[in-house]
Amino acid sequence: MTPERGVAGIVTSYVTDSVLAPRANVDERTPATSACKRIVTTNRDEPGRRERVFHRDRHTCVYCGCVFPAPELTIDHVEPRMRGGDDSEGNLVTCCRACNTAKGGAAAWAYLSERPEERERFLAAIEACDASHAKPVWNRLVRAIREAAREPR
Repeated sequence: MTPERGVAGIVTSYVTDSVLAPRANVDERTPATSACKRIVTTNRDEPGRRERVFHRDRHTCVYCGCVFPAPELTIDHVEPRMRGGDDSEGNLVTCCRACNTAKGGAAAWAYLSERPEERERFLAAIEACDASHAKPVWNRLVRAIREAAREPR
């Protein structure tokens, strides 16, 4: 049997014990080895999203303002995924490990609302970076940060 294009197919299999897998009308063959007809490759000459975000933010943590080499940086979700944020570059910023740990799962506006020094560095960092595609998202974020801090615009 030849697998369909783009679909993994079973190359070798073994039969499971029906006592351990008592499912009616189910193919009891369990894959031992599988094959895929198509391999997806990426062009490693183009920077990935992580590298693009680090470059955009000048390898500087947006919270503490320190510059780090790439291996010591993390990507922070401004609006955490667990709170509905996505993986778009407009929701990602460069962050050192210490600041990312301190921020945890909080939204940036909540984390920055009671940290005036970090808030000023964050606002300056997003204003200075070259991210025209993210500016519409960040305008809402800046409003939320200022409102949470009860700061005049």
